[in-house]
Amino acid sequence: MNLMSHEVYLVRNGKQTLLPVGNLSWSSSLDTLGAQLDFDLAENRGGIFPYTETAPGDGIMLRHNQRTLFQGVIITETRNGRHNRSFHCLDPAFYLNQSKLTIKFKGERADDAIRKVLTSDQRQFPIGSIAAIKNPINKIYTGQALAEIIKDILAQAQGEYEEKYRMEMREGKLYIEERSKLKIAPMIKLADHVSPIPIMETLSDPSRTLSIEEMKNSVIVTAQEKVLATAKDDQSVKQYGLLQEYISIEKENKAEAEKKARYYLKEQSKVKDELSFTVVGHDDLCAGRLIDIVDDSTGAKGTFVILSASHTVSNGIHKTQLKTKLA
Repeated sequence: MNLMSHEVYLVRNGKQTLLPVGNLSWSSSLDTLGAQLDFDLAENRGGIFPYTETAPGDGIMLRHNQRTLFQGVIITETRNGRHNRSFHCLDPAFYLNQSKLTIKFKGERADDAIRKVLTSDQRQFPIGSIAAIKNPINKIYTGQALAEIIKDILAQAQGEYEEKYRMEMREGKLYIEERSKLKIAPMIKLADHVSPIPIMETLSDPSRTLSIEEMKNSVIVTAQEKVLATAKDDQSVKQYGLLQEYISIEKENKAEAEKKARYYLKEQSKVKDELSFTVVGHDDLCAGRLIDIVDDSTGAKGTFVILSASHTVSNGIHKTQLKTKLA
């Protein structure tokens, strides 16, 4: 795969201009909403490439094989002389992280509440799709970032329905989807004359970490200092000792408390199993995706969620570094 197979375009005044890009990297992470793109310009070296005017706020697109992999704006431009420039770009989630809002919800469905956040105060943030999330939201948010509000709404829904949601930007629009529907099995062709192989067959430099540092094998759910529900993993307690958590909810709702206790215990009573590694680059690899991994060298086996994906294209070589956790 050569460097020019991934193309970066400047978008200004409705016009797209192909940029002569040098080093190129982009990444996504579950810790942050939104992706980032970084690149250098390789222009005017011996008069081959013309100078292109750029400025913070200009639009940027990364495309490959007729797909838009990143769409955002230049956040930071660094100039070391006229013809040595580097750029840091973020997708439109930048505005969700930077804009703050005061808003009150009184029984609205979670999905409707999210739409209200995205269209409040004359905003019209572009929406791709939002999963149907029926549980009611009763909360006041005061001066909080839009991204924080949406994450909190999803956290409430996740605790209620035992489903994980992935929030991400694609082609300038916000998508909120059930994580279980985001499993991938990428294939890669290493040469034109050979058949495609699973991307995991190119796995290298694996590093696996197993930890009980954040484990909780007993949970007590309370409201107004009254115990409503308890859940305990007796086998885990016997093996690792008692690691107990208290969770407080606002209203005395026993059914809700029992669901929350079961869900929390299911998620927290297992050994954290993380695997980091490098593979041949593939555009489908991004944070939030589920992928099956078998690595004999570290003993890792199962379905893992991608915590972060860092892509680099340098000297015609595309690589992806992944950090994953057993789902």
